[in-house]
Amino acid sequence: MDEERFLAEGLEWFRKAMVGIGLDPEHALQRKVESWLRYFYRWPGRRISGFSGAKEVAIKLLADSFGIALVPGCVGEGRVLDLGSGNGWPGLAVKLLREEVELVLMDSRSRACDFLRGFVASSGFAGVEVVWRRGEEAAKDGEYREKFGLVTSRAMAAPGIVLEIGAGFVEIGGKVALWLSPEQKNLVREEALFQLGLMVCGFRDYVLPEIGVGRAIGIFRKVAPTPERFPRRYSAIKKKPLM
Repeated sequence: MDEERFLAEGLEWFRKAMVGIGLDPEHALQRKVESWLRYFYRWPGRRISGFSGAKEVAIKLLADSFGIALVPGCVGEGRVLDLGSGNGWPGLAVKLLREEVELVLMDSRSRACDFLRGFVASSGFAGVEVVWRRGEEAAKDGEYREKFGLVTSRAMAAPGIVLEIGAGFVEIGGKVALWLSPEQKNLVREEALFQLGLMVCGFRDYVLPEIGVGRAIGIFRKVAPTPERFPRRYSAIKKKPLM
């Protein structure tokens, strides 16, 4: 598929999916999405998203990332971290919905960070920083520890892994927004969240139109400091997850 056809199809599927979810794919937003699609198409080598076709990219990655707009009050002002960002979403969706936020896109893969830095530089996004670090290490660094009002993560790892790592970044009163499949909601355990200083605010369920895939965004509020022992080393989290 050539570039112009990929862009045209991607934007059309994005528009349809946004309308189907109940969101407004307004013109300025679509222009930024188009710039990402063009950059993504031209990126040499293996693409970061895991999707290749215009329809999958537009619906499963882009429109899905804007699902956070369905959660009232979730996107506020302040500092936002997109954990395991990869291709920039859903962090970029938050930035597009609330331009004044300071956004950090963090990933442990150098190739992903190369992609992100190139896109941020080429697209003119202000107030966006790309950080190449492992989340479980950065979450214990004073520069990042409990310094964010919102942490987002989509398709990084199992819920228990993401929540243990993400909890360390969130300030008291802040939130973690985690994209889940309907089945993954059952993996969340309140007693484990309590250990991390988190509590469940709720889940926002929706269906991705055109493909009929069920999705959920879990919102978790930081109500107490996360103990210094968290997050553990990644190998320890995987070996014995809290949930």
